This record gives sequence, structure tokens and C-alpha cells, in this order.
Amino acid sequence: MLAGELIAINGRSGESSGAMRDNIRGVEIRERPIPVQFVFGKTALTEAGKDSANKLLSFFQNQNPTRITLIGYSDRIGSDATNCILSRGRALVLKDYLVEQGCIETDIITMGKGKRQPLELYDPSIYTQDEIDQMNRRVEFAIDRDVSYTNQCL
Repeated sequence: MLAGELIAINGRSGESSGAMRDNIRGVEIRERPIPVQFVFGKTALTEAGKDSANKLLSFFQNQNPTRITLIGYSDRIGSDATNCILSRGRALVLKDYLVEQGCIETDIITMGKGKRQPLELYDPSIYTQDEIDQMNRRVEFAIDRDVSYTNQCL
């Protein structure tokens, strides 16, 4: 799940969203979380997360979007209030990194959804609970399109 290269996929409406390209013939993934990983209980990026943030930066520089929405999430552990704070913080950390590297701050919107929308895995039995929790500590993005504010932390 965390391998591949970032691409823009245009839906029926022509709007772009974030995705990863898998090297599997005949399979088209419509959306995929950014593989930017975070330390448990913190807004700090892991080493793999820093590498992924750099790849995401290159992707945004190539796409030159007019609007980027970063949506942070958390794992299942902890209270809803704590996870809302973490998820918003993770999106803000990624935004700050992108701005430091040259993205225009006013073009980036952030929100957190806490643990309210865990990943829907096709076959969760092939992962350990720790792996599932790590995948849920994520940030997703959309470029140049509206996103759902359902389940947003306030």
C-alpha cells in the first residue's frame, strides 16, 4: 500500500485528487492516502514520513495546483478529543513543511477527522493491529476540488 509514485487522477468531473500509481497492470486506484507517516501520539513525521513529504512536495510542484486540502487522521487509540487535536496537528505539520519548501500558504487548507474515518481495508486480516494503526495515522489530500466536511473535527 505504501509503495508507488504519486499521480493526479481526474474523475468524471475532471477534478484531481491524490493517488498512488501501483505497478500492477489492469488495476487503477482512484484515491490513496499519502504515505506520510507519523509517530504514535505525536505530530512528528517518521523518517519514512519525511521522505514521503518530499515526494509529495515534488508532486505538488509538478501539478501546480491552485488549492490543496490536507486532511489529517489518527488511529483508534485514545479519546475523540485527543485524536481530533492530533489529526489537525498532523495536517498542519505537513502544511508547514510544504510552505517552508515553497508552496504558497494561502493555497493550502487543513482539517482533521481524528479517528472518525479509519481506512476501509479490503482484507484487514492480512495486517497486524499495529500496521492498521500506523496506516490510520495519515494525511490525505485533494487538489483543486471540494472535499467532504462530514466527520470533521471542530
